[in-house]
Amino acid sequence: MSRPLKVFFGFLILIAVSAILWSTFFTGRDDPGYGQIPELALPIHPGEPPVMLSSFQGRVVLLDFYSSWYGPSRKNMRQLEGLYEKYNEKGLMVIGISLDHADTRGQVPKFLRELGITYPTCFGDDIFDLRSKYKFKTQSQLYVIDKHGTIHDHINSVDPHLELEETIVKLLNAKP
Repeated sequence: MSRPLKVFFGFLILIAVSAILWSTFFTGRDDPGYGQIPELALPIHPGEPPVMLSSFQGRVVLLDFYSSWYGPSRKNMRQLEGLYEKYNEKGLMVIGISLDHADTRGQVPKFLRELGITYPTCFGDDIFDLRSKYKFKTQSQLYVIDKHGTIHDHINSVDPHLELEETIVKLLNAKP
């Protein structure tokens, strides 16, 4: 193969790899086809036994991992609160899991009040096996889970063009 042809094919490969990396890291989305969501015992009601994530099967669930000190989490949480208020009665459940550690944990209740968050939340450090079941690439992650407990989408970080409402309506209208 001639040198110009090798350079041309090398350039094509570089463009293809760049496109893949761009779509993975800058759009914040992983490839679809995840399977079932890993089970978690969620301490969303203080003083009561944890609620199993699988108990929400039959509902569409948005599982939001956030940190109170991470500015982009605020935008996502405001959007999630609006969706929760609009679609909770139609079968949407939003659950927030704070990734805050001891040094910022005390700020979380005030943070939630300031944002007007009414959906259930808990601390990731209070979930025994969280870090063995979920890997965190960023401080803000969202799992979109269908009525069967299957991960429909996994979004790493904050996507400024995130449009969840259409997806939620589609999943809510899907037959169980």
